[in-house]
Amino acid sequence: MSTLRASTGTISRSFGNFSAQIEMGSGTLVERDMSLATMPTLTQDFDLQEETADINEIKINLSDITIKIFDGLSEGESLFSYIEALELSDTIQIQITTPAGTDYFISSKASCRYDWRARTVELTGQAALRFDVEVTGYSIADKTSNDGWVAPYDLIQKFLSTQGASPTIKIIGSYFDNYDVTDLNFAPIDDPKLLVLPSTSVTTYSQAKTTFLRLSVIESAMIGTMMGYAFYVRRNFNSTSDPDHYASIAGSNLKNFGVEFNQRSVRNIDYDFRFEDQTGQPVYTFSDVINSAGSQDLDIAYIAAGYKTVEYDTPLQEWIEVGVTADSALEIGSPNGITIIGSNAKDSYHNALGIESSYKVDFEIFGIQTLKPYEFIEFANDIHPTVNGKKVRPSYLEYDLQNDVVKGEGYIIG
Repeated sequence: MSTLRASTGTISRSFGNFSAQIEMGSGTLVERDMSLATMPTLTQDFDLQEETADINEIKINLSDITIKIFDGLSEGESLFSYIEALELSDTIQIQITTPAGTDYFISSKASCRYDWRARTVELTGQAALRFDVEVTGYSIADKTSNDGWVAPYDLIQKFLSTQGASPTIKIIGSYFDNYDVTDLNFAPIDDPKLLVLPSTSVTTYSQAKTTFLRLSVIESAMIGTMMGYAFYVRRNFNSTSDPDHYASIAGSNLKNFGVEFNQRSVRNIDYDFRFEDQTGQPVYTFSDVINSAGSQDLDIAYIAAGYKTVEYDTPLQEWIEVGVTADSALEIGSPNGITIIGSNAKDSYHNALGIESSYKVDFEIFGIQTLKPYEFIEFANDIHPTVNGKKVRPSYLEYDLQNDVVKGEGYIIG
């Protein structure tokens, strides 16, 4: 069997240039032209799945693609014939390029559907991260300090960079974005304690993935790769100081808009978030009765382990681990770090679970570049009293490239 690489070439659209490519099989490379029946649709559900049996389980959801291709390839060949020759365990790589960058997805024979009347093949795929596929090779070597430490911010950045071909990386609202490897390679002006990772604990892609996902849960960050962006954004982040972090949406931007009331019946909620280092376990706990007549009790506990608290030793001119009886880096300051992280997580999950507001917002926005997947929405005052002037974090997004429309739903964050 040959390796098929089929491409559309560059397609000019209202939002800019677009191209798509699929690759499958093994053996001699065969390159063919293909034609799209319709432009693809990209979706991502960022929040807890309401249909899951246990809503205490925090789930990470990644982006999906649906793409429909005409069966006929150049040289008179059939795309369906190539797919038919695959084993069920074989993968089909899908990549699409939009103005911000290239997204990669993985599909399989079982995720393909042939329409005889339309002579089309429809493929559905999921982000490469779900299949442990490194689009770009992972290495933390250039972000490791002279003393062998890795800053959490650099780990997030390096892992996101593996999820595409030079994706545009966005890290927004992370507690750890105020120090990186440059701070660990020079003597500090003051005497801080920093939370770091031993480079040996994040050497491999698998180790980095585990640490990255744990960080995203405990920092209440939505993560994803979509429309050329790879992002890690705290869910309750709502600052408008940087215009790149949000989209201003007026009535003229909306194709459709609606409000749906939440159906959850939460009685009590308990949080227990912990960072574990050599000094012990910095802990943030919170308990609240939401509705005494409710029927659901939530207990969300999560531990991020394997960290080290270090401080700079001036005589030795290096960063060293603090003693086991010393304060953790997350216990320093007023309020301290674990309070900031835990409070943000509590507020974020309250919002995502519909505890802070009785309704969520459905929307359709003209222009796929009007709202980027990492941005929140700030509504203007000409739409409806329920959302005028409100800030909304999308909990679901659908980029319809065929019709140049963004569909979604979201919850109030400010």
